[in-house]
Amino acid sequence: MKNLNLKVYGLTSLQNVDVQINGKTISCARNEFDAFETNFQTEDEVVEVRVVRNLELAGKFWWLFAFLTYVISFFGIFQAGYEKNCNVFDCVWQVHVQPYSAVTLRFDPSAVGVAATVQANVDVTEISNVAAVDVKARRRRKWLIALRIVSFIAVIAVIAALLAK
Repeated sequence: MKNLNLKVYGLTSLQNVDVQINGKTISCARNEFDAFETNFQTEDEVVEVRVVRNLELAGKFWWLFAFLTYVISFFGIFQAGYEKNCNVFDCVWQVHVQPYSAVTLRFDPSAVGVAATVQANVDVTEISNVAAVDVKARRRRKWLIALRIVSFIAVIAVIAALLAK
């Protein structure tokens, strides 16, 4: 049985990030150094590690999710903001696994071009390592900010009108 120790640095959360090994999404635990870490056991000699980041504003039902979180958060007062950069990445590596393999991925969330650097004690072949700005998600984010400001002013106006009576 071969063991792959995978560490992912540079991501604040795994909320929008899928870490997959051989096509299976795996769960990672946060360690004491704010990295996400997992141990994967396999009999294969070569495994494919894929890390994909998707934004909720790029999804099919983004408007429904945005509306529901807006209403639940008491009309945007307690709502967390969306990511400012709107960067997405899709990275794929082939790792040649030995009895003990350690692979460290260091991501730069604001990077455009190369998304991550790899440090490993085994041979790693990079298939894809692309980071880009999602223009559609950035545009939707700006629209949501404008709608949030307009609705906040409307809520304040309604409260002022009710108090004036």
